Amino acid sequence: MLKAIEKALLLQEFEILRFASTDLLMQLAEVSHEEAFRAGETLLCLDEPATRLLLLVLGEAAFEGSEESSLRKTALNLWPCLAGARQPATCRCVTDCTVLTFPAEDLMDLLSDEPELSLALLRYSACQHLAHPA
Repeated sequence: MLKAIEKALLLQEFEILRFASTDLLMQLAEVSHEEAFRAGETLLCLDEPATRLLLLVLGEAAFEGSEESSLRKTALNLWPCLAGARQPATCRCVTDCTVLTFPAEDLMDLLSDEPELSLALLRYSACQHLAHPA
């Protein structure tokens, strides 16, 4: 099991949290849950409710039917989780994986209580939009 400080160090490597302060990363680390999955196991199932955010910290995963290569160090379902939507695709482990999970309710509470998190996610979204305009 990772300690909170180890989780915070891993979280700072995520693009979605690049604008977050050390204090915020520690708060996120403290509410996160560590889960291990074996290669071939399912991380997300198509059409299931997005009840928790998954951050892939170790290993590789891939969405079924995606032409993209394996994913590493990424948020797997940020937008469905924030929208209270269903998973748009199934995601499986390509290798053994470790994820940090955040229950959607805890994430929404943090967004309400910590404007810095809202701003960090908004800045991330703006950068993504500017890099890949519609």
